[in-house]
Amino acid sequence: MKKLYMKWLLLCTMMMCSVGAWGEDEVYKTALFGSTYNSQSVSSYTATWTATNNGFTVSLANFNNNSNGWEYVKCGRKNNASVATITTSAVIDKAVTKVEITIDAITADKVNSIKLYTSSDGSSWTEAGSYTAAKGAQSVSPASPAANLYYKVEFDCASGTANGLVTISKVDYYVANAAAQSPIPNPQSPIP
Repeated sequence: MKKLYMKWLLLCTMMMCSVGAWGEDEVYKTALFGSTYNSQSVSSYTATWTATNNGFTVSLANFNNNSNGWEYVKCGRKNNASVATITTSAVIDKAVTKVEITIDAITADKVNSIKLYTSSDGSSWTEAGSYTAAKGAQSVSPASPAANLYYKVEFDCASGTANGLVTISKVDYYVANAAAQSPIPNPQSPIP
């Protein structure tokens, strides 16, 4: 019995070490920006265009990429209120547990809100949460993750004294870690 228990303990330890971040969500899709990913060179804050990374495409509205000169995008306009969005071009086939945006710079007092929306058809949207208008990685976890949904991050900006009130370098879409969902072996089960 003691030998069986030791084998089980060793097996559990090996499984936990091989998984690494046991139980944490993992990045499934990532939206990146720059000349490698952008569909077109944009030098305004009113254009609509796309960015594609490893076959995953998002549509951007009212974002500038400085004629493909930046590895990030900016939204928010001088002397004009504006709403900018980053929207998945197709549904994500797995249940997204978290959508994380990386904000590299922000004029927070000119940002009314940053919200995440989901949709099953790409036209009727449901609010899934609000982001903190602050520099760094900001995330929202939908209350009821589901597969086959579109995702839209919306930046509602007040009129600014300069263009580019929010700078975004990437958007990560997380799913549950498949290894964390695997059952832990029963210590009473025989180990081959």
